[in-house]
Amino acid sequence: MAPHDEEIITEVRKITSVNKIKFNGNKDKIKSIGKETDELFLNEGKENQYQSRDNKKFASIPIVYTPIHGTGITLVPAALKMFGFKNIISVPEQMYLTGNFPTVKSPNPEEPDALKTCY
Repeated sequence: MAPHDEEIITEVRKITSVNKIKFNGNKDKIKSIGKETDELFLNEGKENQYQSRDNKKFASIPIVYTPIHGTGITLVPAALKMFGFKNIISVPEQMYLTGNFPTVKSPNPEEPDALKTCY
């Protein structure tokens, strides 16, 4: 929100490496969630999916998936499999989590450059 958005992005642009990000928060308040939470989330999604009958009809269509080195690595492939899709093609070079996004020009999937590789 203006005027803070411009100040924030100015600070973000100063970061040249993920290792230079300073965290001054209380690490005791950070809790890692485990696979049990992922499973609960996936099961809830399966219960609430819209028109699940179509999943069988489209189960074999090719789906190309890349998390672009982001957090989608954790749940999207598992969700697609759980929903019955069988022909999931991953981009192996982008299937690991890193804040440096080494294989893309832009890590923002809304930007066309996100799907252009830089290697």
